Amino acid sequence: MLRGDPNRFISCGAANSCAAGVIHSAFSIFLLPFAEKYCIMAMASRRVQAAAQKEKTMLPEILMHTMEWIGTIAFAVSGALVAISCSLDLFGVLIIGCITAVGGGIMRDILIHNLPPNIFSNPVVLGLAVLTSLMVFIIAYLRHRSFGQLKERIDRINNVFDALGLAAFSVTGVEVACASEYSGNVLLVITLGVLTGVGGGVLRDVLVNEKPYILTKHIYAVASILGSTLHYLLSHRLGVQVWGAVIASAVTVTIRLLAAKYRWNLPKIKVEHPRD
Repeated sequence: MLRGDPNRFISCGAANSCAAGVIHSAFSIFLLPFAEKYCIMAMASRRVQAAAQKEKTMLPEILMHTMEWIGTIAFAVSGALVAISCSLDLFGVLIIGCITAVGGGIMRDILIHNLPPNIFSNPVVLGLAVLTSLMVFIIAYLRHRSFGQLKERIDRINNVFDALGLAAFSVTGVEVACASEYSGNVLLVITLGVLTGVGGGVLRDVLVNEKPYILTKHIYAVASILGSTLHYLLSHRLGVQVWGAVIASAVTVTIRLLAAKYRWNLPKIKVEHPRD
């Protein structure tokens, strides 16, 4: 058996506890603030580096605004022409033209919680859509006698503007998605690009009581999917920013116009309904 004074062990334990308390207090007073400060600085540095890296892969601001304006004007013309063909009045033409131009962007912003949507914080875009739709209505009103006779030509003009809007908004949709907190989700980024490109057209068709164009003919949505995917790969994976946007837009417009000219359609099943 071990013999000794039990008080000696108690004293040693108390001393160890006291030393540990002193060390903990010293760490809390002197070292912990420095450790916290270092962690905060490291996190801030990583955020700055991530933001700088994201900035390198984003399109120049002037190009973003240019493509946004091109898409807005093109889709406003397209929407206004469809509204006029459906014999809507001035207010109806303005509403359909504006919804076609900004509807996809609104849905995109709501999905990524960018509230209020950009058009309400940047009303220039909405004003541009209103002005464009109004100009289309005035031109059609002044030439209303020949408007109905030029339906085929108007359809060709509408296809061109629709293709330009689809390309421009598919690219800007990808850019806005990549600038958000969801930039790491590739599927979501491409989906938001497509939604920005086709969303306004879907709302337009629903409001004028027609089947959504993207679901029926001319591989409309497919062109947007290819353009959005190509832009993401070129601009945000390979770092080809400006040329990536140009190439993706050109591919989207080309596919869209060729599909309209040569009547390219995806396979569908024709169901013959029995006559009564």
